[in-house]
Amino acid sequence: PALTSLTTSELCEFIAANKTRFGVASICRALNASGVKIAPRTFHAWAARAPSKRALWDATITEILAGYYEPDHTGRRRPEAVYGSLKMWAHLRREGIPVARCTVERLMKLNGWHG
Repeated sequence: PALTSLTTSELCEFIAANKTRFGVASICRALNASGVKIAPRTFHAWAARAPSKRALWDATITEILAGYYEPDHTGRRRPEAVYGSLKMWAHLRREGIPVARCTVERLMKLNGWHG
């Protein structure tokens, strides 16, 4: 994607991934020269901020979903691994996990999991 279409969070993730090699200030200067306005203080504020409730919940649900879709130590997946997002959402609700259908869809798509 074009750099100008990236969100601040995506830019900060890029800076975090490359800061040891290039440094925060030099990355920000290069981005500013490319027309993407971001200050080093924006990155530092982003890095110091605690994760949002959504990010924490997404991590929890992703870990639960990974238990179904990722193979175990024997290389086998659980039978529920054939479920698409709608059936998986219903299954999680039956298991007592109060999650929205759209959250299950988004996280499954993000991780490349499908029935």
